[in-house]
Amino acid sequence: MNLNNVFEIALTVLAVVLATYAVISFTSIQLLSSPITVSSLILLIALSAHFLLARTEDSTLVDTGYTILCLYGISVAIYLMTTFSVGPLLRSVILLSLSAVILAGVYSIRRDLQVLSQRNLSLLVLGALLLSAGLIGLDIFSDGPTDTVVPVDDITTTGNGQELVIAHIKAENPSVLPKSYDSNSYVACVSEDIFAGEEEARSKNIGFASIADDVIVESVSKEMKIPSRALAEPGSVNNITVIRTEKCPANMSTNTIAVYQNNWPPQVYSLSESKIIIHPTGCYAT
Repeated sequence: MNLNNVFEIALTVLAVVLATYAVISFTSIQLLSSPITVSSLILLIALSAHFLLARTEDSTLVDTGYTILCLYGISVAIYLMTTFSVGPLLRSVILLSLSAVILAGVYSIRRDLQVLSQRNLSLLVLGALLLSAGLIGLDIFSDGPTDTVVPVDDITTTGNGQELVIAHIKAENPSVLPKSYDSNSYVACVSEDIFAGEEEARSKNIGFASIADDVIVESVSKEMKIPSRALAEPGSVNNITVIRTEKCPANMSTNTIAVYQNNWPPQVYSLSESKIIIHPTGCYAT
């Protein structure tokens, strides 16, 4: 192997590595809200790259096109499996299927079967282009997921020390495409007459609840609970009303629990040359 061949191989490997890194970086960009749309764009880029490289009829570049197509396909599969938290059985099936497709491609190359001929590649690129265009339009012009608070009617406490379900946080996706979801967190406070303590010390921001899903397919719901110890004589308090508010009200009706969005910004207090930062996750001195 002469020096020129080594140099060509090194540059080809570098190009493939950079292209693969570009795909991985592309999946982290919040350009589009659906992972399906992002995946279709990646496959379109892979097919287009292979189509252009195959037209050169240079064996090294043609093989590079096959390599890029395989790497992009594997990247898309891993990206989707990670995004949708695919179980081990389905993950094994997907990876085995990818392995079979790659081996079939190697066999077709060795036998010169021309499965990915210029004509077939042209049709695949055209199909991927139309599919991506349709998905992008649907992605852009459809609304993303939103969450709502559904209060539980007439809570009856049990007095057994367990947590009380006071509401359900429900995130719904109106689009037919799975879409990325920026979760909101919710907390609650209770009225003076059912709080286990003095009014001046009435607890706020209790019962944290948030939907952890990063992508919503149709809808996801999660229970919101508060500890029963926050209520005075929980076994004797019945028919509690749960309301949705913007913040904890200064004055609340009797037998009421208010649910509101948790918007705690970090607060900074200066003490001489030091600072204390109060944050929902704790206090930090600097």
